[in-house]
Order: sequence, then C-alpha cells, then structure tokens
Amino acid sequence: SEDEIIVSPLGYRSSGQVGAGNSTFAHALLQRAAGRTIVCFFGTVGRMFDIETVVRFAVSQKTDEDPARQFYFVFLGWGDYLAHWQKRVAGSPFVEFAGWVSKDVLDDVARVSSVALAPYRNTPNFEGHVPNKIMEYMYYGLPIVTCLRGEVRDIVESNRLGAYYDEGDLINFGSALRRAASLDADASRRAKEYFRANFDAEVIYRRLLEEIKARQSGVG
Repeated sequence: SEDEIIVSPLGYRSSGQVGAGNSTFAHALLQRAAGRTIVCFFGTVGRMFDIETVVRFAVSQKTDEDPARQFYFVFLGWGDYLAHWQKRVAGSPFVEFAGWVSKDVLDDVARVSSVALAPYRNTPNFEGHVPNKIMEYMYYGLPIVTCLRGEVRDIVESNRLGAYYDEGDLINFGSALRRAASLDADASRRAKEYFRANFDAEVIYRRLLEEIKARQSGVG
C-alpha cells in the first residue's frame, strides 16, 4: 500500500581507515593490562547493558594468578552510570571506565583488544534487532560476547563471530568470554566479511534502492 514503510538498517562505510595504533592511551592501556587479554566496550554506560555481570566477573579475578589466563576490561563512553561504575571499580587492576575518547583512540583500543562486549539487556527495545554496536565491532573484526537473544545471538553463534551468555549469569559469562577469546585465527576475517556483506553502507543503500524501485514498478 501507499502507507507501507520500508525499514533498512543503518549502514557503515567499510572503506574507512582504522588508526595506525600509536595513541598514548592505547600504549598506556597495554601497560595497565599487564599481559592480560583486553576486552573492550564502546558505548553508553547505562542501564540498557548488563554491566553488573561483567564487573562482578572482572573483580572476581585474583592478582596472584597467571595474567595470560586473565582479562582486562576497558569501558569507553559516557553515560548516566559512568560515575557509579568508576567509583565501584576504583583501584581494581582488572577493569576501568575511561569515559569519552576520540575516534582515533577507539580505533587503537580496538586494535589492541581481543574481544568486544555487547551485553544488551533483553528488552523490547533491543530484542529482535541488530544494534549498531554489533555492526561497529564487526567493522573492527572483533569477536563479540553478548547476552542479547534473537537475531544477534543467531548471527554471532551461526557465523562463529563470538559467544552468547545468559544475562546475569556470572559463570556462563566467564565461559562465553573464554570461548570468544579462543576463537580460531579466521574469526576477525569472518567478522569483517559479514560486515561488508550485510552492513556496509553501499550494500545497504543499494538494496534499499532496489526495493524501492521494485515496489514502484509493482514487482515483489
């Protein structure tokens, strides 16, 4: 009908260049991580994310254990709960909430990270959708750990792009994190290829244009 709405996902341009990896922040982050696997989060520090489970896992790690078997978590972004979490983890050798950073720093942090967090809570706002954060992590080629059911879980698991955990489950989160961090060497390539095939701006806009033309001509 004339009132029918065509919905298309937001596209990202895959031709953008990721930073060369020489930011002072990234260098200092590697020193703070002290040999631990770096796990990043880019986004709003708010109640829409299961941050509680991530932080509980992070601080449960022991300082006298082998760093090579541990994880260091870095949260980048503003949000209403930023000060709360900064206070909660103050002094922890396993996690930091750094606040807002530039795009160049994001590029560098992605380069030194092994896993990315997308712990979206299962609410009507997110269930059944693919949030932009998923696309962004794929652009960087990062394995994803998520607790979001539906399409995101299906994409991540069926394409071996990361791991799923049950929201709020500390033990399950730890298992998912280890699975994502131990994915095969081609995981980054698969993520980037999935991004280019499904979320690249030129691909999405071309499909949208084809859909509009088809509807205008009465086809489909």
